[in-house]
Amino acid sequence: MADDNDGILHAIKNAEILAFPSAENGGKRKPPRGPGKPGGGREPPPPEPPSGSEAPDPRISIKSTPKTFAAEMTKAFEALSQEPPLLFTFGPSIVRPETQRFKDSKGAVTYAHVLRIISEPNLLSALALRTLWYRYDKQGNHWVCMLPPAKIIGSMLSEGRQATLPVISFLTSAPALLADGRIVNKLGYDCESGIYQCWELLEFDPVQDIISREEADSALSDLSFLISEFKFKTDVDRAVALSWFMTSMLRPSLDLAPLHLFTAPTAGSGKTMLVDLGNIIAMGEKAPAILAGRDPVEIEKVINGALLAAARVA
Repeated sequence: MADDNDGILHAIKNAEILAFPSAENGGKRKPPRGPGKPGGGREPPPPEPPSGSEAPDPRISIKSTPKTFAAEMTKAFEALSQEPPLLFTFGPSIVRPETQRFKDSKGAVTYAHVLRIISEPNLLSALALRTLWYRYDKQGNHWVCMLPPAKIIGSMLSEGRQATLPVISFLTSAPALLADGRIVNKLGYDCESGIYQCWELLEFDPVQDIISREEADSALSDLSFLISEFKFKTDVDRAVALSWFMTSMLRPSLDLAPLHLFTAPTAGSGKTMLVDLGNIIAMGEKAPAILAGRDPVEIEKVINGALLAAARVA
C-alpha cells in the first residue's frame, strides 16, 4: 500500500509545494503566515500554482476538515462522474470495465469484457486523476496537498448502490439494439441505456419501426445458414439454436431472457461451436469457458461470479 501511495503522490503535481520562492524571503521556501485556521477568521486559500506557461490543473480541489466530511464525499463522487466517467455502480458494488484474457474450451486465448469490483488502491488511483486534496497545517498556518483520507475511501466503497455514480446495465463489444430501435455503437458509456461499449465500432442506421415480412425472412435465412450443417434431432432443437443467436444479440432490449442448454449424445457434435457462434454474434469473440465442476454449490458460485461481472453471455 505504501508503494501505491508513493506513486500517487509522485503523480500529483505541486503536491510538495507549500510556499513558493519570492524576492522577500530570498528564494527560500518559507511558509507564509496565514490569517487563521479553519472555522476561525478568514480561511487561507490553497497554494497557488507557479507562474508560467503551464495549463491550469483541471482536477477538483477539495479541502478536508472534520466538519465537511459529507461534502467531501459528494465532491469526490461528482469528480469521478465527470465525462468520461471513471467508475460506475453495478448492483451493490462500485466497478470499472476492463478486458480480461480467458481460454476457450480448446485452450485458445480469447478476451472478455467484465466489470471489476474496485478495491481501495483502485479508488485511490481514480481519485488522484480527478481530485486534489488539501489539509490544514496548523504549525505552518497554511494548506498542504495530501492523499484522500482513508475514512473517505472506506466510506465511498461502503456506499455501494447508493453511490452517486453512473449505473452500468450491460457491457458489450458489438452494436446493442434497444427496445426503441436505437442502436448503441459508440465507444464508452451511453447514459440513456446504461450500456458501456468497450470497442470502437462501425456506425449503423437505426432499425426501422416497421419491418416487412420479406426483410424478416431474409434475416432469418442468414441466421439459419450458420447452422445449416448442424445435425439437429428435431425442428424444435433447431429453433432453440436460433433463439440462442437472437437472445445473445437482443439481450439489452429484454427484461428477461431464457436459459439455453445444449446437449449431444457424442463428443465433437458441435456444442461448443454453437455456443461460440452466439457469443461471436453478440460480442465479437468466442465464449470464455468456465469450469463448472461436480459440486452444485460451486457451480452456483461460478455462475454468480459471471453475473456479478456483468457478463453478457455466461
